[in-house]
Amino acid sequence: MGKRTQDLLAFRFLFLTFPAVLQGLLSILVLPLVMLVLTPRDYGLYGLVVAFTSIMSTLSTVGCSFILSNRFDEKDIDKSQVLVSTLQLTIFLTSTLVAITSLVSFLLLRSRFEMLAPVTIPILLLALFDMIATGGWGVANTVSILSRRVRLFSLFMSLRAVSVPSAVLFALFVWNIEGPLALFIGTAAGGVTYAVGTVLIIKPYLCPKFDWQLVKHILKSGSVLSVGNMVDTFMRLAERSLLASHVSLTATGLWTHAQLYPNMVMMAVRPATQAAWPKLCEEATEMPATFPHGRYLARMISLGLGTIAVMLALVGPEMISLLTNDQFTESAPYAALITAVAAVRFGGRPQLAIIITYGKARSASLVTTLSAVGGITSMAICIPFWELNGAMIGTALNGILYLALLYGFSRKIKHSPNFDQLGIAAIALTILVLILCQSFHFSFLQRLSFAVLIAISSGLVALFIVGRSGLLSFIKR
Repeated sequence: MGKRTQDLLAFRFLFLTFPAVLQGLLSILVLPLVMLVLTPRDYGLYGLVVAFTSIMSTLSTVGCSFILSNRFDEKDIDKSQVLVSTLQLTIFLTSTLVAITSLVSFLLLRSRFEMLAPVTIPILLLALFDMIATGGWGVANTVSILSRRVRLFSLFMSLRAVSVPSAVLFALFVWNIEGPLALFIGTAAGGVTYAVGTVLIIKPYLCPKFDWQLVKHILKSGSVLSVGNMVDTFMRLAERSLLASHVSLTATGLWTHAQLYPNMVMMAVRPATQAAWPKLCEEATEMPATFPHGRYLARMISLGLGTIAVMLALVGPEMISLLTNDQFTESAPYAALITAVAAVRFGGRPQLAIIITYGKARSASLVTTLSAVGGITSMAICIPFWELNGAMIGTALNGILYLALLYGFSRKIKHSPNFDQLGIAAIALTILVLILCQSFHFSFLQRLSFAVLIAISSGLVALFIVGRSGLLSFIKR
């Protein structure tokens, strides 16, 4: 890796990582205060509504990242201005239409479905406002990465990391708002931050010119990709709805909370993949596609996620109990397994780069659609019998199918080596650790000692991977 590439990756990684680290730290600090007021049932309701608006958001963003990755050209400013302006207008109009349709549908169906009864009009309005306000953030995200201008993007990510928990705490302890409404006030505050950031980030690429032929292409190509992403997002709604209907809203809250910890970890992982994404796309076009840097990235991410998954399996119950006033302790094993599944999914980033770089929108859509259908089907079968464990079975199947399909479709384009060994090992080791802890009832000190040994061992493996990849000098710098 050349010095210029090292500096570029390091620069982008630092700017993209800081907001994620800040958000993670603030979440950990605020969580005990929030859990003094909110219950697992409140969190379950929040998870249900967020899952629904996420589907609508996926539908309205019309695959913007895929389209920008294929058409954005920083050197051709006129072409890029027309592209960004047209895409932004399309997203705003579709998200507004989706929000109005969702509101009308809710008003018509609320009395017919008992599960919708706890959802109040203010909660839904705040959630839909956030969906519209953040609709263009995906465009800002992709533009900042492709144009290699991440400072402003990092600034507004950091501002959102501060504004959301601040608004939640203000709503809970100053306005004395009870229930999940305070959480939606926080998301709305974050939506305002993202809306302002979107305008400022894409301002150089905004113009009064719109290509209506391009709108047709966006809706056609974007709809193909959005179907897959929407089905994948629908899996979140399906799992939470199944838990709410077959178990309880409290179980939904436990499952939603279990997903919180992997999401925190993803905040640090995604900046690494975003910073390296242009390089991954470049390596995807090489013959053969050996991914000298992508291989390093995939293995390090899988190793890091796998290590965190095992540590959650060992000491997660005590950590979550401390953070949540003992309300969500039961979510610890599920948090560990969801993190391990994420290690498997991220192992296929180089293969995803091949599919995206060669413009195979249909293949990308099929990967997410088929894996999500597999996960939803297994959850529909397993949750009525095994409750939260059934949701975990569906999540694991979804992750394994996703990786298998990525390899299958990418190899129809060109051959690439396997990078998924550490991800598969992470799931196996996490399950083994959970079984052993359940069977032998190790004390906390014993489990903590095992966690330290795992962390040290993973560190040594990481050094070995870095050394093999020829990047030891980069890490020392």
